[in-house]
Amino acid sequence: MILSSATDTGRRRLKNEDRHFAVQISPRFLAAAVIDGCGGHEAGDVCAQLTADSLLSGLQARLEIKGTLDGEALTEALTEANNYVVDYKNTSFRFGDMACVASAVLLDTESMTLSTAHIGDTRVYIANADGITKLTRDHSPIGRYLDAGLITEAEAMHHPGRNRIDRAIGISRIDAGSGYIFTAQTNIAPGDTIVLCSDGLYDEIISTGILAAINDPGIARTALAPALVALANDAGGHDNITAVTISI
Repeated sequence: MILSSATDTGRRRLKNEDRHFAVQISPRFLAAAVIDGCGGHEAGDVCAQLTADSLLSGLQARLEIKGTLDGEALTEALTEANNYVVDYKNTSFRFGDMACVASAVLLDTESMTLSTAHIGDTRVYIANADGITKLTRDHSPIGRYLDAGLITEAEAMHHPGRNRIDRAIGISRIDAGSGYIFTAQTNIAPGDTIVLCSDGLYDEIISTGILAAINDPGIARTALAPALVALANDAGGHDNITAVTISI
């Protein structure tokens, strides 16, 4: 298993409000996430950092208590992170409008399963010899049009409403079973590549472009995420760009 990660401010923004991690939290479990501070909201970077820290510590605490992890634990940890952000906002007028979006995965290397928990419009893809598949569903009108086949990826990339979302972390407290968080579980196999990314990547490169980079023999697995970020910058770099890749 080979990990790669990279983040960049892009060519149009003054600061990077994305956060990410990819951590082997035990010999059996690997956790990874990409968190994107919402543009137009104050302190998106603060929100993203709080979410990353809470999510990772929540998973580590559950592993220490139970000795194992699963998709339910991932969803609980993301729920807890959301509620922590909401409570934090209520104690600070300065950060009262902050929000972010996130995609997180938990890889169980013993059962070869990948659990996903997601809020907003970051994404998780899985690529292999059969092609590339988007595992998450964007919580946005344009994302639903895309998933329904009403528009193409290229049309979504240039749609004037592409940055509108209708779910985010930090808006209100939620329950783990409320359905607010998108969840999925997928079997993985040798040869699979998992990609987590912010919209700064997929707004510049369609999924087949991501797949082409994955299949490029000139790009080492250890350099895959930086290569994807560089491609997005070359295509315009209109937003912060973050990618995490896990090559099985």
